[in-house]
Amino acid sequence: METYATVKDLLKRRYSQDFIVQTQKLSAPIFSMLRENMDARPSGAGLVFVLEIDGNEIGGAWRAPDDNTLPPTGSERVKQALVTPAKYYRVCAFSGLAEAVSQRAGEEAFASTVTYSLSQAVRRASADFETTFLRSDGKGTLTTLSAGASAVTTVSVTDARILRPGMSSEIHTSAGVKVDGPVTISSVDAAANTIVVSSAVTASSGDGIYKTGEQLGDGTLRDITMLGLPALVSTTATVYGVSRSTYPTLQSKLTDANAGSLDDALLRKMRRRLLIETPAESTGGLVLLSNYEQFDRYVEIALPFRRFNDMRLDLGANQAMTTFGDMPWVLSWAADPKRVYMTNLAGFERGVIRPLSVDERVNLEWVNGSDAFAVLMKFYGNIIGRYLNQSALIYNLEQPSNA
Repeated sequence: METYATVKDLLKRRYSQDFIVQTQKLSAPIFSMLRENMDARPSGAGLVFVLEIDGNEIGGAWRAPDDNTLPPTGSERVKQALVTPAKYYRVCAFSGLAEAVSQRAGEEAFASTVTYSLSQAVRRASADFETTFLRSDGKGTLTTLSAGASAVTTVSVTDARILRPGMSSEIHTSAGVKVDGPVTISSVDAAANTIVVSSAVTASSGDGIYKTGEQLGDGTLRDITMLGLPALVSTTATVYGVSRSTYPTLQSKLTDANAGSLDDALLRKMRRRLLIETPAESTGGLVLLSNYEQFDRYVEIALPFRRFNDMRLDLGANQAMTTFGDMPWVLSWAADPKRVYMTNLAGFERGVIRPLSVDERVNLEWVNGSDAFAVLMKFYGNIIGRYLNQSALIYNLEQPSNA
């Protein structure tokens, strides 16, 4: 039987970083596709990386005379952007240590239980990362109320798909004022977009639901999570402290579907805007990204049209159903059902200072007189968007009834 001197020794020998990485991929398929940029180094205030703000758009390339003078504006302009790293903590608390070890199965069975429990914790943390990349505006807003609530336990929300039973939540206004909570989500009805909470709440339509403790509720919504696609694929506001209006090449291409259905015309329009209005030049490297239901709805509408027009339709093992033209169509359970992105995934990187891992500095040894211990896992990093203009979005789509 394998023995361990301490709980810390158990974790070091059985729970490697490679195992954490492999486990992450199970719950974060799209987040795991992003290249991990370990070259991002912390400065005093955050991560520093190169952000291209101009390239081939400014004149001064071809010159009539060789006058040995600089053009009035540089053709290629690069800015050092500063990104504040987001910090993610996950704590696993275990009890019954002495009782478990004293049983006939012994330390090996106890160690297997710890390993299983931590792997489940990593999967749930990875699901948080996936949801954050696909949904987060940086503030941690999970969803918003679609109707007002007055001292009720059943609350209607815009999208209940990413909420989970047992989640401790608070309600804040768009101005960052806490109006109710914390409450525990007892059940979720994703089809009806309603949740049942542990005690009655009062809030207004448009108020946001947040995980307990992530926002202070003092009238200011702070950037707390990694930046997700809603914050990065945009035409307004600043990104990494750089103005999109000052540097238009940081603006993405947005198309309002006006509550219409997704069809080939909308997808072609989005593709055309990327190819003509940005330096993308080809669809190489571009992918479509949506949730399963929006893709299923598109197929339901598009396939009869293609059959009617005698267009080629490839089905079967080549998975042509998950492509549009020469672009892969990536699907995720966490994606917003009213949005479809077309983006260069290679232009988004996971800027990592510390990958999700067990913090060995925390005392994990069993202390006499205590029959419990805690394991702390940490992640420090953020999403680095290098080619923000090579991203497009169709928003305000009709939400499929089965989403």
